[in-house]
Amino acid sequence: MVNVLIRHHVVDLPRWKQTFDSHLSMRKAGGELEFRIFHSHTDPTDLFVLCQFETLEMAKRFFASENLKKGMSEAGVTGAPEVIFLDEVRSFHRTAAD
Repeated sequence: MVNVLIRHHVVDLPRWKQTFDSHLSMRKAGGELEFRIFHSHTDPTDLFVLCQFETLEMAKRFFASENLKKGMSEAGVTGAPEVIFLDEVRSFHRTAAD
C-alpha cells in the first residue's frame, strides 16, 4: 500500500466536497482504499487529502488521469495540486492504556 498526500487550493469548500464525494466510485476503481480530508486552520480553502492506494502504480496512474484533472476543474481547484507519494515508516496510535 502507498499513501498519497495532496495539497490544493479550492474556490469553495462545499463545492469541492460535493464533487469529491460524487467521484467515490472513480476513486475506488482507481485503487483508493481510504482517505482523510484536512484544511488549514486559518484557510478552509487550503486543502490536504491523505489517501491510501493499493499500489504505487495504481496511485500514479490515477493522479495522471484526465478524469481526475477534469474532476478537479469541476470541483473548483485552483492551480496545480501538489501530490506527494509516501511510504509509511512507522505508525503509532495512542490508547488509554499508554
